[in-house]
Amino acid sequence: MADAGGLVLLEALSIMLFAALLVHQTRRERCIKRMLRAWLHQVIRAIAGRQRSSSTEPARWVGLSVKMVGESPSVALAKVTDPDGVVLFASQGIPI
Repeated sequence: MADAGGLVLLEALSIMLFAALLVHQTRRERCIKRMLRAWLHQVIRAIAGRQRSSSTEPARWVGLSVKMVGESPSVALAKVTDPDGVVLFASQGIPI
């Protein structure tokens, strides 16, 4: 009878550990998604502002920004595409 109680306690502890790990992973994924959305929003605003100011001048700063973001240890690959999906700028990262 005592062995059954120990097994139930062990099972309960393992379920609590799994739940804690799941909550931690979910929070981490939400944080990463929030950061990516914020960065994407900033890039879109910067590009839109640049297009309004001068659509004829080449946007070299976009390429520099993509390169700088691509060098970040938390970014595998950064790229900017046109509405048709053609890559305009890309960092030298590994595509996921």
